[in-house]
Amino acid sequence: YTNLNEERQSELPLKDANTVSVTAKAYKIVTIEIQP
Repeated sequence: YTNLNEERQSELPLKDANTVSVTAKAYKIVTIEIQP
């Protein structure tokens, strides 16, 4: 995930080779960067 300055904080754990789980509160903006 990143902070508001778009600085990477950590990677999200993979559930499997093609799946990431994300939970966010209502009315929040979520951006995910996918790297091959």
